[in-house]
Amino acid sequence: MSFQDFIDFVLGSLAALFPVVDPIGSVPIFLVLTAGVPQSLRYRYAQRIALYVILLLVGFLLLVHRSGNSPAARNEVQSP
Repeated sequence: MSFQDFIDFVLGSLAALFPVVDPIGSVPIFLVLTAGVPQSLRYRYAQRIALYVILLLVGFLLLVHRSGNSPAARNEVQSP
């Protein structure tokens, strides 16, 4: 792996986290990062990012709920 590949991976990973942190604020960042990309490919990227964000959020939701650290799980444990 070259240094350029590493930089591309790091920037791509950070760009993938923006939709989770601030979906509306990440639109300009997405447009800048995909400035030279054809419209059809940009649309596929947006769909893929949306799918990954949904999977990530649902995955964490299930993980936290299963571990018993969710507020709902704590209320169930404390009920007599």
